[in-house]
Amino acid sequence: MLQAVADTLTPPTAPAWLHDWLHERGRTLIGFGFVCEGWATAGYPGYRPGDLNAVPAMADAEVRLLTACDTDGRFYQVMRVRGQHTTTVTVVDQPPRQLRATTVTDALYRLVAIAAGR
Repeated sequence: MLQAVADTLTPPTAPAWLHDWLHERGRTLIGFGFVCEGWATAGYPGYRPGDLNAVPAMADAEVRLLTACDTDGRFYQVMRVRGQHTTTVTVVDQPPRQLRATTVTDALYRLVAIAAGR
């Protein structure tokens, strides 16, 4: 779904009002985030780190994730395993290409680029 949103907001399909709305009344975009529940997995054929489309039988744990990126290029991920009370927080100042190419992260960075007019 997130990829579909990024695709829709990419010119030429982007609504004409989007750029003005993003900066209306002094708004300043600082980043985009995505919250979801999914399966954390050690991997499967074709798996890319950050992908959440694991088949449940192959998954190690059900997790709730907040994944985000900001206009400075940093990557953030907050993960909580179902039933646990603690979270794991990851911040990467300059994410490697492999991480930026994951399904969710790619869409987030595309949305930041679209909103920044790049």
